[in-house]
Amino acid sequence: MGSALMPCTRRTWFETDAPVDVAVLSTQTVLATDDIWAALATLHVIVIQCALLQMERAAATEAARQTRRAAGRRLLLTDAF
Repeated sequence: MGSALMPCTRRTWFETDAPVDVAVLSTQTVLATDDIWAALATLHVIVIQCALLQMERAAATEAARQTRRAAGRRLLLTDAF
């Protein structure tokens, strides 16, 4: 797949589905290369993907809650008559 830089903090952790090789570079080392903008773009893509995934999960959770709520209301109306 190749190599890419990924900006991270001391508290960053990564999870992968497959084995990967990781090299840690200092900020000064990365700033001395032309790869800094590609690394920032990679970070932006990942952050946007995570935000979209969280929004999709929240929408699915809300849809399920609304479905349960509607079913409960139907049951109340059915029992009322």
